[in-house]
Parts: sequence; structure tokens; C-alpha cells
Amino acid sequence: MAGGGTVALGAFTLPRGSAQGPARWYTIRLRAALRLTRSSGDCLLSAATDGATAAQIEVQTQRRSAAISSLGWIQGRRRRVTRARVVALDFRNYLQVRGVQAGANPFTVTVETLHGRCFEGVRLLRGSGIATTRARPDELRFLVPTQVLTITRGRQLTIPYELSRRGGWPDRGALVTLSVPRGWRVDGPRSQRFRRLDEGGRGAFRVTPTTTGTSFVAVRAMRVYNEPNATIPVKVEPARSWLSGRWLSLLLSAALIVGAVALTRASVRARRRERAA
Repeated sequence: MAGGGTVALGAFTLPRGSAQGPARWYTIRLRAALRLTRSSGDCLLSAATDGATAAQIEVQTQRRSAAISSLGWIQGRRRRVTRARVVALDFRNYLQVRGVQAGANPFTVTVETLHGRCFEGVRLLRGSGIATTRARPDELRFLVPTQVLTITRGRQLTIPYELSRRGGWPDRGALVTLSVPRGWRVDGPRSQRFRRLDEGGRGAFRVTPTTTGTSFVAVRAMRVYNEPNATIPVKVEPARSWLSGRWLSLLLSAALIVGAVALTRASVRARRRERAA
């Protein structure tokens, strides 16, 4: 299995009416000993039930080190860089909805080679398999302005956001980062950390646009839960010069004065005609 392929480990049988959630959730645990090569390679180690992948670990090897990356609903995003030749893997995640059904649910493990060769051997360890929990999958969701934000170039703009959390696991907090178009000034930190989220949290970033037109800023929650992101459209209008604005005000004032003088003279002439008559 070190070079690639799929191995069927059997199947687990569920009673009629079995489904993923809302009171009972099915999870996967993949424990393995990875014996790594000392050559350049990029591979995927995955596990699936009913053909629906629930565990996927990317392994990138080089001559002196290897990077092992994964993303799941229980452990969040993980990345480990190691020089060891043998690495112990312990990955947990929720099964996909279509990976849970009544009857037999085949359980398979697959090694896919994208480039080179990564493994000299892959050995599954005791403890790998399927389990159940009453804890709901942790999930974060961004709430951001849905309408276009309008600002004048060179003026400061506040970007508000709100995080809404749903989940059944212990609260781990989150790191929210901001991305802006090139050249824009961020007035303050580009990231904000929440030590705890409970049911959610609120925050805001402040930026100063330096270009005109419609652009987008983005917020993202890093390395936790489902890593949500959101974009906010911003319309930046050109700044009017002080001189043009000042002259416009003077012209309007002059027009009002001329109009008032003309109205006064017309009124005086009308009164004189009435007296002469």
C-alpha cells in the first residue's frame, strides 16, 4: 500500500433509520504509522465510508524533512513538519452525511500519489474505526454587511463583522484575519484574536482606501472549525479637491445673491407702477 491503491478494511452495519445527526453523530478515527521516504513526493492518505471521504491527510516529503497537513471538524487545521522517518498519525473527523446509511457501510483506506514517492510503508494501528458522539460539529459563520459600503478615497472606513458559533465541543477561540486590495492602508492590526467565542463574537477593522472603483475586502477565521470566510464590496469614490468644492459653494452663494437682488428690484418697480397708476 506504500506506493498507492485502496484497501477495504471491512464494513460496519447500522440499523434501519440510521443517519448523520441531529442527536447522534458518527465520527472516524484514523491511526497509522507512516514510514516516510527521503525523496521528493506529494501524496494523499484518505479514508472513506460508502465512498464518501471523511479523512484526508496530505504528506509532502523532501530529502531531509516532511510536512503532514490535515483539516477536519474536530481537530481543525493541522500542519506538522518533521525530520523523523516514522510518524504516528491520529486523525479524527465527522463522517459525511452520505457516508452514513442503514445496512452495511464499507470502510476503505486509500493512498494516492500525486508526485514522486512518499511512503516506504503505511501501517494501520489499533483504534482506527468508527465511533458515535452526541457533540455537534463545531461551525463558525461570518455575518458581514451585505450592501456595498461607499467611501471617499483617502477617508477611513470601518469594516464590521460578527462571528456566530454552533457546536458541541469545548470552545477553542479563533483568529480573524483581514485581506485588503494592494496599496490600501490598514489602520491597526490585520488580525484579531478571540480567546473564547461561546456563541459568537463581534469585531471591526479600519482601513483607508487609496484607489477608486469597486473593490473587495475579506475576513477569514484561521486554523479552527470550518475556517469560514466572507467578502465585503466597497465602492471608493474620488475625492473632490478643496478648490473645486469651495468655488462651487461661492458660485451657488453668488447665484442666490443675484437672484435675491433681481427679485427685490422687480418688486420695487412693481410698487412704483402701482403708485403711478
